[in-house]
Amino acid sequence: MFTARKRVRVAVPPGIGDSLWSMTKIPHLREIESTDHVEVVVRSSDLNRSLDFLASFDFVDSVCYEQFDIHPNEAKGGAYSKEGPY
Repeated sequence: MFTARKRVRVAVPPGIGDSLWSMTKIPHLREIESTDHVEVVVRSSDLNRSLDFLASFDFVDSVCYEQFDIHPNEAKGGAYSKEGPY
């Protein structure tokens, strides 16, 4: 008999520090969503180096890099506020 697995994908920024902050939320997310599989999707950048670090957490089942916009205006040339780019 086939049992469906609930999968959750969590997108995180490419920096190790930024992604580490996101990792503190995943155990609770896993609990409230009753998920069987958590995939961490790291925004691809010129410095892809967090994959092994993120895969080392026992509550993460898989990690991959993908290119995606973090801010809705990013595709239009960047994310800006009145103080400048961020």
